[in-house]
Order: sequence, then structure tokens, then C-alpha cells
Amino acid sequence: SVENDEGLYNEILIAFIEGMANGLDISYDVGKLKGNPDIALYSVLVEDNGSDFIHQALPPLSGNITEVKIGLDINQAGNYTFKIKELENFDKIITIKLEDKETGKLIDFRETEEYTFNISEAGEIRERFVLHFNNEAGIEDQTPETADIRFYVYDNKLYIIDKELKNGTIQLFNMLGQP
Repeated sequence: SVENDEGLYNEILIAFIEGMANGLDISYDVGKLKGNPDIALYSVLVEDNGSDFIHQALPPLSGNITEVKIGLDINQAGNYTFKIKELENFDKIITIKLEDKETGKLIDFRETEEYTFNISEAGEIRERFVLHFNNEAGIEDQTPETADIRFYVYDNKLYIIDKELKNGTIQLFNMLGQP
């Protein structure tokens, strides 16, 4: 869900269900009708078809990170807060992280209940937020020593994000400790 300081509120639903796909599932996915001109929260299909959705069904998580873009249309600038309203049938091993591409923050919704952010200009915010779901603990987990550098594996590629653009050396080892 998302809410602003004045109580404007909107929510979406994302579910992981057997038999569903990353594209349009006519039996479950529901398009967003933006009847509220003040605030509209929506998700974009993993296999984007150009439409916005209030309900999105995805296949069960299978060890890969699933990324879901989140959009927000607002008519006034200000502070807004994302919250996970309910986690029904979500195993505790599943990580749920929100990436704020504007601030560079990665919020772990297993560690915090909400994320407050500022939007300086009203309009459509379509490329700023991404939800990351993963059902395996692993390389994406951060420690205090790595808080300034984020890294994760997606589609068999290692991504390293360093906001300070420091130079350094990376060494990769397999599970047996071999380089």
C-alpha cells in the first residue's frame, strides 16, 4: 500500500500462484482503473504489456529474483509511505525488498514495516520503484560492511552497484572456495 501525509491511500496485490505466468493471466491479473485522480498505485507485469495492474499473479518463486516495477500517479508532491499490508502464505525465507532508484536505497520489508519517501513533483512515477522477491538466502543479503555496495545475481549475471564509484578488486569463489 501507499499513503501520503494527508491520508490519501491506495493498494495493489501481488500473488505467486501455480499455473500463472510472468505475462498476462486473464484468469487473475486485473487492470488498474484510475478512478481516484489524487493517487493511483499499480504494478507493471514482469512481461510488460503496456498496461497498469491492481492485481498481478506470478508463477511461484523458483530460486531466481523476480522483479516487479511499481508505479505511482499522484496529483501533489509530498511525503508518501509504502507498507506491506499483509503477507498471506509467504514463507519467511522469501525476501521482499523495495528498490528506490532515485535514492539508491534497498529497503528490506522483512526488517522494516514501512518506507517513507518524498516526491518533489506531481505526475506519473513509473521508473523509480522495483520490488524484488527471492526465495533463497544468498548473495543479495547485505551486512554492515557492504551497506554502501549492493550486489545481486540476476539472469546468471553479477550486478555490483557502488554509489561512490570506488575502484577495487572483486574476487569470486565457487561453493568449494575455488577462484
